[in-house]
Amino acid sequence: YTVAQYKMGSADLLGALKELNVADSAVTEQAKWGGSPGIIGSPQGVSSMLSPEQVAEVVGKYVKE
Repeated sequence: YTVAQYKMGSADLLGALKELNVADSAVTEQAKWGGSPGIIGSPQGVSSMLSPEQVAEVVGKYVKE
């Protein structure tokens, strides 16, 4: 997965990234969700175990109104 914000400041993607690393059972010490304040992505080299709906639910918590 890749999650990006259209306009900087519209979401706390680094906060979402931390929660996604806890929620995703595919995460290992070598393969984690990563990125920057503007764009994050699921672990490279392994498939995320989260569904699109689960990713959207987590990220949705960090979207600013």
